[in-house]
Amino acid sequence: MLTAHGNTSQEAGLLRAIGEQLINRGLRVRERVRGGELTEIESANPRDPAQSRVIIGCDGFLIWERWYRLRTDHDAHTIAQVASTLLDQNISHQSTSQPANGNSS
Repeated sequence: MLTAHGNTSQEAGLLRAIGEQLINRGLRVRERVRGGELTEIESANPRDPAQSRVIIGCDGFLIWERWYRLRTDHDAHTIAQVASTLLDQNISHQSTSQPANGNSS
């Protein structure tokens, strides 16, 4: 369970909701509090925390870090596929009928 802090903003509540969903999926979540207010949450791959983590901030930013070996064509293909999959996700409030790049044509 995430702890309550002084931050009562809608953004902090949404961060807590994201954190709870991650916890329910078996991930550990660490809170980052500044000035008594929840500003970020961080979660790592429980099988290998040094290899992968995500940081989500109350202002909407999301940083995903994953370290891959880059030694073969297969490694390059895997990295391109993962990046493409992540960037192709429509996780914003944009209409699903409009491409993520904003072009309507």
